[in-house]
Amino acid sequence: MKTRYADYINAGEPALAVETVEEERFLIDLLGQFASDRKFLEVSSSGKLSRLSLRPGDGIERTVVDAKAGYVGAVEAVAGDNATARNTVLVMHDFHHIVRNPQPYRGLKDRFNDLKRNRSCVVMLAPAWQLPPELQHDVSVVDLELPAREQLGRSLEVAVNATNPPQVVAKAERESLLDAASGLTLQEAEKAFALCLAVQGKFSPAIVQEAKMKIVRTTGYLEVAQPLPLDRLGGMGRLKGFVRDEMLPSLADDDLRVKGVLLNGAPGTGKTLAAKVIASMLGWPFLRADIPAMKGSLVGQSEANVRHFTRTVDALQKVVVLMDEVEKATAGHESSGQTDSGTTSGMIGTILTWMSERTSPAILVMTCNNMAKLPPPLARAGRIDERFYVDLPGQGERLAIAGVHLERFGCDAKHAELLSSLSAGWTGAEIEQAVKSAARRTGRKLTGDAVRAAAEDVKPYSVLHAADLNDERERAKATMRFANDDESETQPAGRKVKGVAR
Repeated sequence: MKTRYADYINAGEPALAVETVEEERFLIDLLGQFASDRKFLEVSSSGKLSRLSLRPGDGIERTVVDAKAGYVGAVEAVAGDNATARNTVLVMHDFHHIVRNPQPYRGLKDRFNDLKRNRSCVVMLAPAWQLPPELQHDVSVVDLELPAREQLGRSLEVAVNATNPPQVVAKAERESLLDAASGLTLQEAEKAFALCLAVQGKFSPAIVQEAKMKIVRTTGYLEVAQPLPLDRLGGMGRLKGFVRDEMLPSLADDDLRVKGVLLNGAPGTGKTLAAKVIASMLGWPFLRADIPAMKGSLVGQSEANVRHFTRTVDALQKVVVLMDEVEKATAGHESSGQTDSGTTSGMIGTILTWMSERTSPAILVMTCNNMAKLPPPLARAGRIDERFYVDLPGQGERLAIAGVHLERFGCDAKHAELLSSLSAGWTGAEIEQAVKSAARRTGRKLTGDAVRAAAEDVKPYSVLHAADLNDERERAKATMRFANDDESETQPAGRKVKGVAR
């Protein structure tokens, strides 16, 4: 449901905190939700108090009322005991820089009853809010939704008409441009469209997409990575088939499309690689979410970062988001009340609610090395559509993986069969390690002896952690689908190299 600021104000709330970087768009939206029975004022750190009104063309017109009012004088203008103070909305900019200090927040809180009596409201704007505890139960925090597709479309039309002569943008190209611009503010979208013309002389979805990804990188907890082509992933035929036969055909069906996938398996089996390949098969950007990086030092900052993360993902629409080794990211949630005043628990709770209720087409891929350490609510049906176990690769998969890495390191592919026979019970990462080691020793001119020597130095996870691996595999057989082509081939063959069972 679209946020209606008029509902909060008409309900008699004395103050409202709005999170947005689009001040002008917010003011237009705010004024547009009211009839003429309300007056609007604006004040900022400059001290200038101005009257606001809509002008033709959906712009904001400002008339200075008091050039030196400051915040105190501005609040008095809407909380004072006089007729002119009634039915007035005061918009305050920059107040987030000082609201955590006792004098400013107390000065505002002491006037709440006066504001209610006057049917007036103070609306505070900031990119993000960390209100002091004294105001958290009195002031609602809401956010300005990112522009809808129609608004982005109008922004694109302005950019098109500004070209000389006006460019003709085909319908399919227009839809691609709007897909690429989803998740941007109007100002950011306008800058991205202008950048297209400056770089290529025409509108380019790829340039708009790249501009958007640069903005995403600035969050500090979302990393943009390059999707990997399908041929980089050896094996996992069942997972590939699921993406091809179930995920792709249902993308346009709101009821059937996949919202999330969990990949469980031993370290080094290619779960993160698979997530990047899923993004490539979909043709969507790939992001990695860093949940621990969302924790902030200020009260309320962690929760605000999580809300910003979920809103960003929803706004980006067609994107694959990876939460890697999610059991580590959520560690400590059960004891959060004693260790961090419930911050981790609150963050996970927000993410769980979002996973259940979100409607955007963004696809969440979670990886996990140990399901026993994962909070059960995180992987339940309704939040995650499918759970796959990524086992050790079988003979045919090892051959494919060896071929991939031999080609990557510029080595003769004829050694793939030898390497696949030597690597029973290995993970894909261990096969890559052996290829890289042999290539380094021989200057990429591999020999059979070099491959065997490199294989002798590999200490497989399946040997070092045999009990853990068997427990995880047995659990998976009862609760998950298998990602591998043939799970029956994944048992270690028992071959020995220098006395170590492989």
